[in-house]
Amino acid sequence: HGIHRGFDFSDREDGSIASLNEPIKAVYPGIVVNIKNGYQLYSEKFKFEMYRKLTNENNYTDDIFLDFFRGNQVYIAYENFLFIYAHLNKINPNLKIGDKVDRGDIIGFMGNTGVEYMGTRPHLHLEIYINNVVFGINTYRRTYDDNIDLYKFIFNKYW
Repeated sequence: HGIHRGFDFSDREDGSIASLNEPIKAVYPGIVVNIKNGYQLYSEKFKFEMYRKLTNENNYTDDIFLDFFRGNQVYIAYENFLFIYAHLNKINPNLKIGDKVDRGDIIGFMGNTGVEYMGTRPHLHLEIYINNVVFGINTYRRTYDDNIDLYKFIFNKYW
């Protein structure tokens, strides 16, 4: 439905599937610049269906709808990078705006907030921006191998 920004991670290399509330760890160090927490299951399914219909018709997910579909989110910035971790079931309760995180720190827990009505299983939706350009925009879902290959292509340059 529209343009998909970023990467979805739920399938593991060994073929197993991630489950609800598995820890989500920071993929890169940085500073927490935004936390959108307290998401609740949509009380208005009509609103969800309206946004989904508009997104379908436009073949694009308007910025107005992105927060609606992302659910619980954490934004981490480092120099010219911005990482948005979305669909989190819960956010690490000790995390606050301004906190420094290191690669591997737990920032939240696997969920599907924002996309429950689509029947989506728990997964991490990760948006990566470098110099305000988002990587991973696509109109279809990538396979595990495609996601990992693109992710490695981006980050092998920086690690």
